[in-house]
Amino acid sequence: MSPRPPRLVVTARRPSIYRLRGEIDAGTADLLDARNLTDGESPDGVITLDLSEVTFVDSSGLRALVELQRVRAADHGGMVLRSPQRNLIRLLEIAGLADHFVVED
Repeated sequence: MSPRPPRLVVTARRPSIYRLRGEIDAGTADLLDARNLTDGESPDGVITLDLSEVTFVDSSGLRALVELQRVRAADHGGMVLRSPQRNLIRLLEIAGLADHFVVED
């Protein structure tokens, strides 16, 4: 039996841009800890999360995104959510958090 692939894969595409693929939930949310995203950031302190291949986000995943945004803001940086699926946009709207994130297509 082959091992199950990870449910969330985070790869640095270049400094300050991270591609996420899979599910952000209670079992994977810790991968979004600010200490894990340390391979560089843009000169203006902004990191970008490419979410185009994220298929599922639960409340734990949403909490991880909110916490990462909070840490980035406290460090005078920022965070951009790039190409999130419609289900994540809807989750942000339902939670009243749509205006707390910078989202780009």
